[in-house]
Amino acid sequence: MAFKALVASSDKECFMKYFPALESHFERFEACKSLISETIVRKFPVLLSTGELNPARVSDLAYVIQAISSAELESKTSVWRVAADESRVINLLIRQWKGNSQRGLNIIMTLAKEFEYKYRKTSRLHHINLLDMLDGFSEDATRQIEAWWGYNVLENPQWTAMRILQEFNDDVLRRYLVVHSLTRERRITSVSESEYAQFTKILQDKHCEDDFWDIQTISGPHSRRNFSMAEEIRRARAAARNHHPACHTAQGIPFMDVNGEMYKLFNGSVLSSTKGLFVLSNQAPVTVTDNKDHLVDLESFTDLSLNDTAGKEHRSQGKGKVLVNGHKLTCYWVPTYMSNVVSMGDIRKLPHHIVQDKYVFVKNVENKSATFVGRIKDTKSFDIRFVDTESMMFPGPNVSKAVQIHYGTHKDEEQTRRLCKMLKVPFGPEDAEAIKKCELCLSLAADDACEVD
Repeated sequence: MAFKALVASSDKECFMKYFPALESHFERFEACKSLISETIVRKFPVLLSTGELNPARVSDLAYVIQAISSAELESKTSVWRVAADESRVINLLIRQWKGNSQRGLNIIMTLAKEFEYKYRKTSRLHHINLLDMLDGFSEDATRQIEAWWGYNVLENPQWTAMRILQEFNDDVLRRYLVVHSLTRERRITSVSESEYAQFTKILQDKHCEDDFWDIQTISGPHSRRNFSMAEEIRRARAAARNHHPACHTAQGIPFMDVNGEMYKLFNGSVLSSTKGLFVLSNQAPVTVTDNKDHLVDLESFTDLSLNDTAGKEHRSQGKGKVLVNGHKLTCYWVPTYMSNVVSMGDIRKLPHHIVQDKYVFVKNVENKSATFVGRIKDTKSFDIRFVDTESMMFPGPNVSKAVQIHYGTHKDEEQTRRLCKMLKVPFGPEDAEAIKKCELCLSLAADDACEVD
C-alpha cells in the first residue's frame, strides 16, 4: 500500500482521491517518491541516453517505472536481433574457412563458445552449423575425413559438435590437411553490406585474412541476378564434388554416364528428411536407426538383438520403413545404438540403384536423372540375431510399458530405468519390484551362480 501511495504522489489530486487518510503526509510521500525516482535514473543513465525518459520527468516515479519496462522489452527484442546477426556471421566464417588453418578453426570455435555463453537464453533459436566445417574438401581429403569419422565419431556418439572439431583439429587438420596443404573449395558467397562489414572486421581484428575465402556484397542494380548466379555456381560445384563420377556441360550442369546414357545429377535427398545422418554399410545385415522419427509404418518389435563393435548388446523396440527415393526399406528402431545405418543389401533391392567407385545413386529412368545417396563404408558396424521374446512377455493389460520394455531387453533395473527415461516412459516403484521378480532374470542369475568355481 505504501508503494502505491508513493506512485500516486506524482499527482496530488490522484493521491487525495485514493489515499484521503494520508493527506497530511502528502509532502513526505512526494519527497520520498522524487528521491527514489532520481536514484533509479542515476543508477540507469541509459534511460536518458536512449531517449526512453524525458529529463523533465525524472522525479515522476510512475513515469520512470514505465520507461524501465519499455526499455527492458526493447532490450529483449534487440538481443534476439543481435544474436541472429552474430550467428549468421559465424556461419559465414564456417562457410568461408579455407580448411587448412588451425588458427581459423580455433577462431570459429572460440566465437561459437562465446556466442553460446553470451546468448545462452536464446542460443537455441540460432543454430550454428559447426560440422559444416568438415564439408567441401577435395576427394582425397574427404576420404581421409570419412575414414576418421567412421573410426572415431561413430564410435563415440556422446561427443558434442565442439568435441568433434577438437578431435578433428588434432587427428586430421594438423596431421594431414596442413601437412599436405589441402584446402576446401572456394565458395562464391554474396552477403548484405552489414554482414560483409562484420565479417571483414573479425578477420582484421584477428589478423586472419589469409585463413578465409573472400566474400562479396549484394549491392547495385544487378544484385539479385549476381546472387542467383553465385548460388547456381555453388550448387553445381557441390554436385561435382559430392558425385565423383560426373562430367559437366559448358553451362556447368553436372551429368553422369549410365551405360552410355547421360543422367542429370541432383544434390537433393533420396532418403527421408535426415538422410545425411545415415551411413551406407556393406557389412550391416539390416538397416537400423536410433530415431523413430525417421520411420513410417512403425510397429512394436523387440525380437532383434544387436551387438555393436564394442560387444555391447542392444535390443530393438520397433520396426518400420525408411523412405529411399519413394521406395520403402525395412528399418529397425534400436534407440540405444545411437547410429543410423542403411544396409547395402537393402539398397541392392532397389530396382534403379547405381554403384560407381563406392558412390551410390538412385536413377529416375523417366526424366533421365540420378540422385546421390551416399558413400559406402566397408568397416563392420554390428552383429545381429533374432530372438523370440513373446514367451518372455507377461500377457494381459496390467503390465506397464516399463515392464514390457524390460521383458524385451532383460536389462537390470538401472539400465531399464535409463532406457525408459530416453523413451519418455514412466518408471515407478512398482516397475522396479516387477523387474526384481522377473523369472527369466532370476533363472539366468542362478545359472551364472552355478558356473562360479
